[in-house]
Amino acid sequence: MEKRQFSRVNYHVHVVVSCDGESFPADVENISLHGVLLRSGRHFPIGRQLELTLSLASVSPPVEIRICGETVRQDGELLAVRFYRIDLDSFVHLRNIVSICKGDADSVMSEFMDFVGSKSHDTGAGQEE
Repeated sequence: MEKRQFSRVNYHVHVVVSCDGESFPADVENISLHGVLLRSGRHFPIGRQLELTLSLASVSPPVEIRICGETVRQDGELLAVRFYRIDLDSFVHLRNIVSICKGDADSVMSEFMDFVGSKSHDTGAGQEE
């Protein structure tokens, strides 16, 4: 089994999931910088691309986090989604959520930097020809 590279934290908020021109509500069970576990009555095949919008109305001004992801697992009502695209503002808000819930901002950023470094190495980014 693959070891998780990012801290996953319990975080309960409503999310709007969009797919194929249709939107529906779901609930976040836990979240990381790399993915989310949703509770939803909808079923999707593995690899289905989804757009997620988390609205944080309790902060001022209200914030929307927009993320693109794909389904990687479904178990009954639980749907695991791996993120593959997030804009910078949304990433900063997501990082803050995970850091606050974990209580350790430095380790959250360290995990992210390790991940970015490993992806750069995997793709050969930064290597001279």
